[in-house]
Amino acid sequence: MARLIDYLREKDRVHPAYINLFPTGATNEQLGTKGDTVSAYKEYLSRFHKTVHPALLSYDHYQFAVDHDSDDYFLNISLMRRAAQDAGLPFLNIVQACTWSPTMRAPTEAEMRYLVYTTLAYEAQGISYYIYSHPGHTPGIADEDGKPTAVYDWLKPLNRDFLKIAEEVQPLHSVGVYHAGMMPPGAQPLPKGATFLFDPRFPDVDFQPGKRVQGALLGMFGPTENGTATHAIVVNLDYEKEQVMNLKGMGALDRFDPATCEWNPTFDSQLKLHLPPGGGALVRCCGEDGGFTRIFDGETLKGWKAPDMSYWSVQDGAITAESTEANPCKSNQFIVWQGGDVADFELKAKFRLANNQGNSGIQFRSRIDENGISIGYQADILPGGEWCGALADENTSRVPLMVPNGHKTVVDANGKRTCTRAGEPVSLRKSGDWNDYHIVARGHHVILKINGQVSAEFIDDDAREFDASGILGLQLRSGPPMKVQFREVLLKQLR
Repeated sequence: MARLIDYLREKDRVHPAYINLFPTGATNEQLGTKGDTVSAYKEYLSRFHKTVHPALLSYDHYQFAVDHDSDDYFLNISLMRRAAQDAGLPFLNIVQACTWSPTMRAPTEAEMRYLVYTTLAYEAQGISYYIYSHPGHTPGIADEDGKPTAVYDWLKPLNRDFLKIAEEVQPLHSVGVYHAGMMPPGAQPLPKGATFLFDPRFPDVDFQPGKRVQGALLGMFGPTENGTATHAIVVNLDYEKEQVMNLKGMGALDRFDPATCEWNPTFDSQLKLHLPPGGGALVRCCGEDGGFTRIFDGETLKGWKAPDMSYWSVQDGAITAESTEANPCKSNQFIVWQGGDVADFELKAKFRLANNQGNSGIQFRSRIDENGISIGYQADILPGGEWCGALADENTSRVPLMVPNGHKTVVDANGKRTCTRAGEPVSLRKSGDWNDYHIVARGHHVILKINGQVSAEFIDDDAREFDASGILGLQLRSGPPMKVQFREVLLKQLR
């Protein structure tokens, strides 16, 4: 094969020559290797690359039999993806578009959609179809007289989508491909703390050999191979049913429209996707939200600690603080992020108060004394009034309310405080809805925003009281029973 490729290159230096490789279903004798399916196929791909030095990798794997689906479709494409990455080559996936045997079925439109979008999610840079037209193969893309079939009509928009989406992600690197719901052979589960997550998460479904795969697929792409994902191709793996799934990211999400080649902003870190059977979508975290790290995994309190954890739990995918008649809160409680102190930073979080009642806050650049008392800056949370979105300086020699809602305060080096009206006061959304908190702290300058509106601005030049760094924590206020929740807690350290 290597000599044949060399001969073709010598005769035609413009067009790349390629050899289509066996699928995982080939025997070890056909592959010329030994071992189980995975090890034998890996060795086969490695030998081919080292011997032939191809310009690309190509293979076919036909999934749809009359009475079952191939179990190894995702195993095969995952092994090919890894081999292509290791070799620094693109790969081509040849997929099924016809029946040619009593044992194989002709794919439906939804199944063709499934093949196109799963191929994209696994980073293939090319797709081809078996077969365009050949006697005994139906329907194919054209009949024996050259007349386009229904498959041709299906593939016209799908091929456009493939091309436009591939062009968007081609400059990026595939940083991971993850399954949610069912785990067929070759699948990797979606890790906690990933850039893109499903909320609610897909319930686990046992894989059943021969049956169709269900759940969803996330192919993630980013500027570096081992870095943070910025883009994701989301696929509905159920080719029989439409699925509605809620995707959340580390920042506001945009959705790509392959028909117009335009990105449509959502201005929200959550996006509800209505995906047809086997369908998919390309989404990205918009650029201004890059660099954030998710510091709450949405499922556990790992990385967070409080002196009394009885008040703290995870509910509704959110850090939840709750006091009750049976477990009253007699002194302010704080749960502290264990990732170290914050200095200059940005924090984004969603929050809500049960029934829009109670009192809470986000403590930052602070310290907790031996009695559990917080000392330092707090971004306040109340349903309304001057304390809603206010900046307080808790338990210091200064007045607690440094910047009321809708104001700007400047404190000079001698501690003189000047407070002026800066805008309209903010208020929380209706009970049950999530609110957005955005804190930006750079040196002596702090800005608080609630639901996109500046609620407080603070310049603290007080030499005695200015806090340059300290802990980051969440508060449960003492007093009557209450409940406060925080989710999508994102942090960007600025220095």
